[in-house]
Amino acid sequence: LPALTTATNFNATLPAGATGQWSILSGSGNIANLTNPTSYVDNMPTGVNQFTWTVIKTNGCSDSDDVALTVANFVPFAGNDQIVCTDTAKLNAHSELGASSQTWSIVSGGGSFDDIHDPKTIVRGISKGSNVYRWTVSYIGYSAYDDVIISNDSIFVNAGDDATLCYRSHQMNAQHLNGASEIWTVVGLGGGTIIDNSLWNTVVNDLEPGINYFEWYVDNGNCISRDTVAITYNLPPIARFETDPTTFCAPDSVTIHNTSDYYPGLTEPDEFRWRVEDNYIGTTYNVSDDMTHYFTNTGTLDSTFNIILVAIDYDTQCTDTFTSTVTAFAVPKVEFRIGGSHVRRIPNAIFTFENRSAVNLDSYYWDFGWNGNNRFDTNFIGSFDFAYTDPGTYVITLDGTSAGQCDGVYTDTVVVLPPCPFSYDDGSLIAKGCQDRSEEHTSELQS
Repeated sequence: LPALTTATNFNATLPAGATGQWSILSGSGNIANLTNPTSYVDNMPTGVNQFTWTVIKTNGCSDSDDVALTVANFVPFAGNDQIVCTDTAKLNAHSELGASSQTWSIVSGGGSFDDIHDPKTIVRGISKGSNVYRWTVSYIGYSAYDDVIISNDSIFVNAGDDATLCYRSHQMNAQHLNGASEIWTVVGLGGGTIIDNSLWNTVVNDLEPGINYFEWYVDNGNCISRDTVAITYNLPPIARFETDPTTFCAPDSVTIHNTSDYYPGLTEPDEFRWRVEDNYIGTTYNVSDDMTHYFTNTGTLDSTFNIILVAIDYDTQCTDTFTSTVTAFAVPKVEFRIGGSHVRRIPNAIFTFENRSAVNLDSYYWDFGWNGNNRFDTNFIGSFDFAYTDPGTYVITLDGTSAGQCDGVYTDTVVVLPPCPFSYDDGSLIAKGCQDRSEEHTSELQS
């Protein structure tokens, strides 16, 4: 019979001149007219109800036939579909009174029932996604079922690994879920500036010293998940130093005074590693220990050197690097040439000095080595003449001073000869040359 139908009409036949009689073989029901082959029968219970139609002819012969009417006076209901955020759910099927069997089974997905016969059982281990469970209700000779969909939409996100840092910035690395609403927030102690609180791998700046807690919250529309990550910021040591001198004329020694410090509550750095450019120059272990380094500059240009200090804290393994520079001024190029012979005779002891020094010096000081004669130029003079009037050997010194007040010195020597002897002929002064002369003298002794 159609579902929820408990009444119908029989559909038997009765031969002419014969009589008939309905009887109940199994089940039950109210037969309106026991002798009517098409009698109305109602109030049949759920299940199979069997009736017998017996026909007796006038000659006394009889025959019978059975009919089975299956009644489904119920519609199985497995409960409403559910979306759950865990792998456990409570089912909510209807129980049918008088059923011979009521059972849960799995159509698709996964899970396990605490009691497969309990309409309101707990199902555990529900697989992610859709899971179809079937509630089957059986009566003798008849069964029906209904399916319910339990969707496990749970999410379990990870905010990333905890980290211990020596700097105030960190890039997060949370688990990202496409299509979900996601947000970072600062929770509990500490703090920091979250650059983009909806970005799973955002950068956090300005971390507070100590432990900083951040929560990663994800909502997929049905379920939410949150996780917390701890970022510990350890204060680094403070690397500092001063140099004496900072600028100098090379070569020279520079004293490097260690002035490193530390934050309140911490201790003095444990180790100090020193470099000049890429060259390691030593390690010290006490802030009161200074370094000395000898700088050279053999080039023609001023040189700037980077001095690098790395301070190390053994407890936190944090470091700090400080860099400062010193400038080694180049020794200026100072040179001159003397035109012609370095030996001249008075009155022709005039020498031409050609300045071949660098043209950009601050000053050029000439000392001619004779009677305090000197010359001081603040501009470059390419060449000039100087005359000596006294014979002798003279050392000429040129001292050039650069913008960095570094001096370059160059020397050379000239020889000035006395004038040649002279004689007179007819009242005229005639130079006779400077040839060697030999004379013979005789003397007479008179008694």
